[in-house]
Amino acid sequence: QITTELIETVSVVSLLATGYFFLAIFITFTSLLCQILLTRTEQHSHKQLINSFCQKQQSVWVMEDGSEVEIPLEDVHQHDIVVVNAGEIIPVDGSIAKGLASVDQHSLTGESKPVEITIGGKVYASTLVLTGRIFISVENTGANTDAAKIGLILEQTQEYKESLRLRGKQM
Repeated sequence: QITTELIETVSVVSLLATGYFFLAIFITFTSLLCQILLTRTEQHSHKQLINSFCQKQQSVWVMEDGSEVEIPLEDVHQHDIVVVNAGEIIPVDGSIAKGLASVDQHSLTGESKPVEITIGGKVYASTLVLTGRIFISVENTGANTDAAKIGLILEQTQEYKESLRLRGKQM
């Protein structure tokens, strides 16, 4: 199987054997530079992808005794009613108990158009409310949300790839 590394190696060895030292050094340098840039770009893209599924707000608005109270996200429990307004990211998985909203779910589901969600409809963490105001009955929070699980899978996939790469270099 012919790879780019094999072609580069044969080219550099051929250039060194024929006395073209500067050209061999130049090809080696550009090859290493390309590899560094490729690795950096992959790592940056991977971090951005994971971060898009792991966006975490510090606090949320919850209905308590008929009024809205701001509490830390980690204090939200199942069956609490979280209030989300237009322009805010939904912090939990759940179903709409009251209200109507246009929700942009493309980061999670890949849908190209916003979805209108009404009472009883499911909403997911890390999606964006474009218009409307909704009251969400919480089903999952934190690491139990679908978005957090996807982020964990992506993180584990990258760690698995890295362990395979390291094992390959050790052999």
